Parts: sequence; structure tokens; C-alpha cells
Amino acid sequence: MPNTENTVFISYRRSVSRHLARSIFLDLREHNYDVFLDVNTIDNGEFDNIILNQIAARAHFVLILSKGALERAADSGDWLRREIEEATRLNRNIVPIIEEGFDFEAEKQYLPASLHDLPRRNGIPLYHFYFDAAMDTLRNRFLKQEFNGQIAPTPTQEEPIVEHKIREATHIPDNLPPLNNFDAYMLRAIDHWNRSDFNAAIADYSEAIRLNPYSADAYSRRASARYYVNDFVGCVLDSNIALQFVPNWAFAYNTRGWGYYRMGNYPFAINDFMQSIYLNPNDDSSYLALGYIYDLQGQYPAALEYFQRHADLKGSATPENVRQRIDQLKRMFFS
Repeated sequence: MPNTENTVFISYRRSVSRHLARSIFLDLREHNYDVFLDVNTIDNGEFDNIILNQIAARAHFVLILSKGALERAADSGDWLRREIEEATRLNRNIVPIIEEGFDFEAEKQYLPASLHDLPRRNGIPLYHFYFDAAMDTLRNRFLKQEFNGQIAPTPTQEEPIVEHKIREATHIPDNLPPLNNFDAYMLRAIDHWNRSDFNAAIADYSEAIRLNPYSADAYSRRASARYYVNDFVGCVLDSNIALQFVPNWAFAYNTRGWGYYRMGNYPFAINDFMQSIYLNPNDDSSYLALGYIYDLQGQYPAALEYFQRHADLKGSATPENVRQRIDQLKRMFFS
């Protein structure tokens, strides 16, 4: 029997969140969480009971909110809505994961009365470039909350099906079908990313782009992977394409800014980081980068301002060298 505190149900809209859902599933599994994720609809009328019983069998309910996730929630038969309602009824620890691009203001019109409290729940913003940081926050803060509800163990007759669904979510075939399988390449690329095999991720993102050359998500993810193999020109070029598809994407501006920064093109980097902050005032990474740039250029008051903004957002997670530099700069100006 798994430790109750380590049991998680992942709820998501397949059409907009399947890649992210699987990434979160794999991360939690690697950190010894017992996680249920249904990657394919269960057939033959078994779906209802098995899904609802898995919510009852787990303490935590991780809800992934990507752009468009709630647009069908007005339908009383919508399964994402039913899952959230069941988790609420059972008083589960509901943790929204709010992906960049999702806007509660734009989608709250679709929420029924039973879900009107959802926007008030404390959630975790998630930007693809900072996936690991978001997962650290999920595991070390949100999944550490005390749980006082009742757990209903998985019915014995359902255990083989649940085990099969978990194996299905864990496994990616080594040999992908070569044609018309954009989703499979994206899933395998994300798996490579999670294992820090960035070159393999780039190869699969490239295949995904070949099959769907209009995917801003594929270009932006490949840009991030290229950054980590020191292909900063490729990082910038892929970010350019992503921004053509999604012009006001803070994540793409931030990624391109880091590419420019590593190329030594500080004016362009500053412009991108400023734009990222304009679109997302909580983009702590852009504040950090601006602190580095202004420090390198000898503009110490500006460096102190942006380092301090980063520290205000990240708290104890601020890098030690940045905390030391903040103290040094404060002594320069205020001692």
C-alpha cells in the first residue's frame, strides 16, 4: 500500500495538455510518487467508475490548466469538469498547474457554479523553460500539505486495469511510426528533455516540426534544447519562428533573450527580457538576466534593482552568488 501523502491523480484536457501531463507524471514517478494518469480513454463503459475510484484512492489532485482547458466545462457531461467536481466533493488537495498562456479571466465564463471557486485556488505558474523549478515547488510545497480526508483503496477487480494504465503512461516505444505521428515525436522529445538528453530531444522536435511546421510549441521547446547544447544561434532562430506564430509569448522572448545574452548581444537581450517582463511581471529569470547584463556593463544601480526583484520573487531559491552580489552592491551604495 503506497504512502497516502505520495498518491497523486493528474487531471488534464488531452487536446491541449497531453505533453505536459506526461512530463509531470514522469517527474513525480521518478521522485517516488504513486501517480495515476490516463493517456487513453478507457473503453467498454468502464471509464466512469475507474476514473472516479482513482480520485478517491489518491490524496492529491493535480489539475493542469492549459489554454482552452476549460472551454468545454459548461457541459455537465464534460469529463474534466466531472473530475474536478469529484475531487472537490472528496476534499482532495487540488493543485492547479497554470501553464503559460492560460488566462482565468478569459475562461472563467465557461465554469459552472460548482467550479466558481477554482480561480481562487493557489496554483503553480509553469513556464516550459523552468519546468524543473515548477516541479520542485509542486513536490516540496504543494504536495507536502497535510491531508485529512478519507482514502478509498482501489477495488481489487480494478487493480489490473489501473496497473496497465500506469504502464501505458510510463512507456514510450523505441521505434516510432515514421509517418503522421507528431504527438509521438513530441512525447519522446519531452522524455529526452526530462532526462537531459538535449541532442536527442532536438532530433525528435525536428521530426515533429517536419510533420507540423506550424507548431509554435515545438519550435519554442527546440529553442530551449538548443540553448542547453550551446547552439545559441539556433535558439534565437527557433524563438523567432515561435514568436511569428504567437507574437506575445513571454516564454519565447525570455528564451531568445538568453540566446542573445550568451551570444554577447546585450542590447537585443535587454529588449527581449524587458518584453518578457512586460508580458509576465513574475518572470524571475528575466530579472536575473538583466541583473547579470547591467552588472557586466558596470551599471550597478540597475544591476542591484533587477537582482533584488529576482530575490523578491524567488526568496531562498535565489542563487547564493546573487545574494552575495546584492549584499556587495548594497554596501557600495548604502554604507
